[in-house]
Amino acid sequence: MSITAIGPAAGDVAAKIMPLSQPELELRGILGCVPRVSWISGMDSMPEWFNVLAVEYSGGATPSGEGWEWTGFIHPDDVTDVRAAAERGADTQMWYEVDCRLRRHDGRFFWHRVMAMPMAGADGRVNRWACTAADIEDQKAVAATLREAQRVSAEARL
Repeated sequence: MSITAIGPAAGDVAAKIMPLSQPELELRGILGCVPRVSWISGMDSMPEWFNVLAVEYSGGATPSGEGWEWTGFIHPDDVTDVRAAAERGADTQMWYEVDCRLRRHDGRFFWHRVMAMPMAGADGRVNRWACTAADIEDQKAVAATLREAQRVSAEARL
């Protein structure tokens, strides 16, 4: 699948959500090319835009109105940490990152490092977040294997 073949679809989805200024169009164009799941969220953490990879990863499940909850894409055990990181970011108006498991379109959860950068409005105040999620499932698996090998080695020395 080529980026040019799917790029217009992402733009169509974004344009249906809200009218865009030129800088906003440029930012979304850049985020659309990032090879990671990416989105823009409001201060309430409600996503306003997704890149094509995010739409594909979620199986097309994007905000559809009242009752839609972003926490449905986060493993239940990780929601508290994600909320705390977002709240710290909002309080400090600084970027943040948090490791959590995101639900893929098939219902399986995989580890990601979510990073969010504050976006300021015309008044200079943070009013949204530009977010990306990097897949770290393999890193988590390697770390778990290493911990287990260290545990076995320590037990063998006893």
